[in-house]
Amino acid sequence: LSRGLGDVYKRQTLFSPEKNSSVYLVNNCGERVNEWTFTERPGLTCYLLDNGNLLRAGRDSLEIRDWNNNLVWSYAMDLNGYEQHHDIEPMPNGNILCLLSDIYTPADAIAAGRDSTDIGTRFKLDRIVELQPVGTNQANLVWDWKYMDHMIQDYDSTKPNYGSVINHPELLDINYNGGYNSDYTHGNGMDYNASLDQIIISPRHLSEIHIIDHSTSTAEAAGHTGGTSNMGGDFLWRWGNPAVYKQGSLIDQKLFGQHDSRWVEANYLDAGKISVFNNGGDSTNTFSSVHLIDPVISSGVYQKLNSKFLPSTFDWSWNGSVLGELMIESKKSGGHALPNGNFIIGENHKGQITEVNKAGTVVWVYRNPTGNVIYLSLIHISE
Repeated sequence: LSRGLGDVYKRQTLFSPEKNSSVYLVNNCGERVNEWTFTERPGLTCYLLDNGNLLRAGRDSLEIRDWNNNLVWSYAMDLNGYEQHHDIEPMPNGNILCLLSDIYTPADAIAAGRDSTDIGTRFKLDRIVELQPVGTNQANLVWDWKYMDHMIQDYDSTKPNYGSVINHPELLDINYNGGYNSDYTHGNGMDYNASLDQIIISPRHLSEIHIIDHSTSTAEAAGHTGGTSNMGGDFLWRWGNPAVYKQGSLIDQKLFGQHDSRWVEANYLDAGKISVFNNGGDSTNTFSSVHLIDPVISSGVYQKLNSKFLPSTFDWSWNGSVLGELMIESKKSGGHALPNGNFIIGENHKGQITEVNKAGTVVWVYRNPTGNVIYLSLIHISE
């Protein structure tokens, strides 16, 4: 534990080491406030709920445990046909959003207009489901959204989704060449904004982030109309790499293999902005950075300038050194804003959590004493 200059935000921090089956809550002095133990290693994320229970994704099961580590609810995802990965998100109504692998055969992808010369043995996308916990070990599926339902392509005119990619930024070009012909989107995080009833997703392999409308029915989420936006499940906003919708080149790209996009919470200093951990930093891929992004919204519509979604650049950024070492994480990691405007960052391979203030001063550093690896998307702030 190290403290620097400046004001450290008073909080407790929740983290889950990748290499063991425990979850820890520590205070600003690095003292353990609580520990939960599980029978499987993490499926990458957990959350401390308002009632003091802990919601955690394991390699297979979702679990809720109370403060004293008693099992309240468990749901075997794989046995119920869900391949959950990377992130889950608790909702105010008690339901849980889950990020899933959505796998198609090469024939499926070609039928959707994918270039047959640019595909591997499978075509993996992402899917989001909303599950309602029932009893102690059951769940109901109450909402479902898939990337595959929102594809466009200008490669094969015989397919139903053939069209002008550049004129439809609300859809995803199935033939964008991001260098990943099998694991096409690779979503690594999501967040839910209750006031907007919207979801943000971070597909790393596209180097952009997407916002979709959650106010739809499942049928509307598979289409292009309905919901508050009347856009169905199409993108309301996308940002970071306009080349994916043919509106830019490398010079316009802002995100590079990013992780952990999320809204800054209501009543925080930067409420409504979006935080993200930018793994590549820039096109040189020699450092990592963290950012705040402030979308431009008018009458509920995300605005564009010269056909590119706004803003034109970051609202705030930081990249630098922690304890004398340059921050660079090629995979995983994350960060988000604190109520006072400070930023908390997790460097995965170091098992290190850092707090930086708006001036760029490192004010707090904590290293996981149980090993070198953590998942930052697990950090939870409680006052």
